[in-house]
Amino acid sequence: LMVGPPGTGKTLIAKAIASTLSAPIIITNGSAFLSTFLAIDVLVMLYMRLRAEGLAREFGRVVVFIDEAEMLLQRRGGMQSVQTQGTTRRVDSIWSIFDYDQNGCISPCGLMFDHSSAREAFWERKFPPRQQTAPQMIPFPFFGGAGGFSLAIFPFLVWLDGMDSPPLLSRLLRSKVNELLDVLFVPPYLHLGGATVYLRLPPARPPAHNIYFFAATNRPHLIDPAMRRPGRFGKTVVFTTPGEAEREDIAALYFSKVAHHPSLDDPEKRREFARVTVGLSPAEIEQVIRDAVNYRHDHIQRLKEIRAAVEAGRPLDRDSQKFWERYRHELEQPDWDKPWVTWDALMESLAAVRHGTAKPTRTTERNRERTAYHEFAGHFLPLRYFCGEWYRPIVLSIMPRGEALGMVAHVPIEEHDPQPQHVLEGLLRVSVGSIVAERLFFQDNEPGVSKDLENATRIAAAMVGLFGMVPRRCSAEERRRYLRIGESILSVANTHPLLPSESNGFVSSTLGSPRKREDVCVLLGQAFVDVYRLLRKNRDLAPPVVQELLAKDELVGRDLERLWDTLELQPLLAEDKAVWPEDEVAPENPFYRRVDGSQAQAAGSV
Repeated sequence: LMVGPPGTGKTLIAKAIASTLSAPIIITNGSAFLSTFLAIDVLVMLYMRLRAEGLAREFGRVVVFIDEAEMLLQRRGGMQSVQTQGTTRRVDSIWSIFDYDQNGCISPCGLMFDHSSAREAFWERKFPPRQQTAPQMIPFPFFGGAGGFSLAIFPFLVWLDGMDSPPLLSRLLRSKVNELLDVLFVPPYLHLGGATVYLRLPPARPPAHNIYFFAATNRPHLIDPAMRRPGRFGKTVVFTTPGEAEREDIAALYFSKVAHHPSLDDPEKRREFARVTVGLSPAEIEQVIRDAVNYRHDHIQRLKEIRAAVEAGRPLDRDSQKFWERYRHELEQPDWDKPWVTWDALMESLAAVRHGTAKPTRTTERNRERTAYHEFAGHFLPLRYFCGEWYRPIVLSIMPRGEALGMVAHVPIEEHDPQPQHVLEGLLRVSVGSIVAERLFFQDNEPGVSKDLENATRIAAAMVGLFGMVPRRCSAEERRRYLRIGESILSVANTHPLLPSESNGFVSSTLGSPRKREDVCVLLGQAFVDVYRLLRKNRDLAPPVVQELLAKDELVGRDLERLWDTLELQPLLAEDKAVWPEDEVAPENPFYRRVDGSQAQAAGSV
């Protein structure tokens, strides 16, 4: 039984095994054994068995590979874990508490922690398993369905465990010959010199077919335990996403199959590509490289069209003008129109695979600037300071992709390390940072921070209600101020105590306890104040990076690593504890003006 996420090579390994054994392979899908009409799935299984045994007789061996095996080997009726209303799912890690969108982001601003456990949780939310709430009935004699599982599992079990019957012709021939010998009064056996000679044909033996069974699934918990016992699919092989060295080796294979710029053969460039593709499966790495060819072709075609428009004196729209200013220098290169894979094409393809296709026309310049401050000051800087030794960035973008107007994605430096309290507190500050940045730089915040606050509440509730963590030690007066700030940003979305769900049951339970609710608010308040003190002390770092983002839209690869490594943040000191964000907690009313007619506080001033 091969277990692992899609694209990690399960089918490829089965084909490689068949090639190594010089054996034919039968590849089928578990859904092929689900049928609307009664017994059709059994007939499909019997046909596959006849086909496999025929190939085994002809070639001496055969490989049978069943993809999406949970559709065939799923738990039978009465064995499903029926989820009733009000029950919640077990939360076993910090990554299973978030609510992911279709691109794996945990907030509309594109905040993403690209961790292997997060990708598993995201996969379960993107493609949830079908819940069997009640046994399916058979309303008419010709319609299938037997408690929600395939009837083909029964002949398949017999095939795996049982012994074949001898061939009918062989049995009939031996039976008639023995009957004829009985009629002729031929004795059954003779004793000759102490040896016994039998004068009857022995019973026909069942054929021995050399068949190798492989099944692949990414949802092993749905498979019937009876199918995973020794003697059936008792050996489980787990497939995981490749590490950095493996990704570099996989990329070398697919780079050899496409025309690419000579700079991509540089070992340092290959290692950089392996670093930015962390968490991707081999199939996704192949897609990134192959799609880069199309992105490069589109890039060249658009550059030619804009150059022709400029030479003809036709006006350019805003996006075309920006594209021309950004890439016009490529025309000075002798091979600018060569359709090979370049680093820029790879990064665009990678961003599309991870986060969706870019949509540059979805936002205005004013909103792009606000998004840049939101992403850099609100998420990037807090993660650099509070979690820099645990995470590194892979993209910082203000290019709209999917439902996000911008994006900050980070990956763990070491995926297998546990998350102690100070790491979770760092993630909490990364989530809270967006509202702090918007209030610090613009004196108010947009509704887009709602998901960040919901994620922050989830993290704090998990720390208090699940992991037994408490707020850091502080004085009674400081705790009172932290509590007041935390209550102002506590998210109560979808946390009704009488309506628990799979994703927020522990939040409702934690906030239902007055003492634990107070600890959650104190954690949120401490996070808000710490981020405010950090941004207030380092606010001069934001404008240059914001201008670079406005010019480039995205920072990836070497540009992002340069920013990450050279960013000099002034650390928080003991005297910074005297600074409290009173104005940012309750911003001044902008609708009242001074005597001279100016606003009481200029919203949007940086």
